Formats: sequence, structure tokens, C-alpha cells
Amino acid sequence: MPPKSQQKVSEKKQDLFSRNAIRDALKRFHSASQLADHPLASLASIALDNADTQRGLLLREALRAGIESQRPKSDVSGPPNFGEKRWRPYIILSEQYIANRKPDYLADALGLVRGTFHQEQARALEMLGEHLREREAAYSAIAKPAPSDMTLVLSSSVPFLARRARPSRWWGGRVYSTRSSNNSSRAVR
Repeated sequence: MPPKSQQKVSEKKQDLFSRNAIRDALKRFHSASQLADHPLASLASIALDNADTQRGLLLREALRAGIESQRPKSDVSGPPNFGEKRWRPYIILSEQYIANRKPDYLADALGLVRGTFHQEQARALEMLGEHLREREAAYSAIAKPAPSDMTLVLSSSVPFLARRARPSRWWGGRVYSTRSSNNSSRAVR
């Protein structure tokens, strides 16, 4: 069993992808500065030493990509079909959080009673959270070099990466500038 500190970290990581955390991020979808303050903006695939607004924009794109991943694979280019059940997660998330439609409007448009709509919404939010969790895990797997690779990098000696550029006028350790006087050019030290 891992120590309590590791358990707390893993619980916080789980909370990042909870239904409530995803809903809170989606409510902030249209404000990059508010998205930058959301805990999901601290994910390794989003933070990347970026400024606050940039993190907000990256989180918005991650959320948008997650919502787009809810589209049925066979009808990627077609318009959403409100009558088909497989479209519900995509329609609920995109219409409610991107297009700012009210839940009552969406429930009526989908032909659902309010309770069923909330169940479908919860399922869609969980699917989006799972998509973001998988995205973060894939990024972490790519971003972490294997321990054997690190020892190889640390053990190899690299004398230099690139030569330093010289100033435009450099001769024998002295820097000369040219100036013209009396229509003649001469080197001045």
C-alpha cells in the first residue's frame, strides 16, 4: 500500500477528472483567464511553462477535442442527429457548454425528460473526463524518458552545441570600427 502522501496525490489526480471538475471547467469554457485558474490547467500536457492565458487556451482546446471525440465515428462530417442516442454525449456537451444552450431546451430537443437528460449529461461528463485522463497518461508516457535513456544522455559528453557567432569586425582579438573622415576610410582602434 502506498504512503498516505502518495494516496492524497493520486486522489487529487482522480478528482481532476471527476464529473464536477469537468463540469466546472466547461462552465469556464469561454474565458481563457478563468480556465487558466482551473486545476485542469496544471496538467503536464497543458502547463508546459506557458503563461496563464496560454494555459487557458490550451485547456479550452483540450476540452474541445474531448467533446469532438464524443462524435459518433461514422458520422464525423455530418450534422448532429438529435434523434439518435449515440449522438447524445456530443450534443449535450457541445450545445450546453460551447453554444450556451439551456438544459431544458436540450432536454426538449432530444426528447428526454429532465431526469434522463441529467443521467445522459453525467455519462457525457464522465466520458470527457476519461478522454482527458487518457490524453494525460499518453502525454506522460511520451514526456518521461526511460531511465536507461537518461543515463545515456548524462554519460555522453557533448563539447558544444553550436559555435558562438563572432562580431562583424573581429581580427586577432581586437575589435575595430570603421568611420569615414575626409572621404577616406580607415580603421580606428
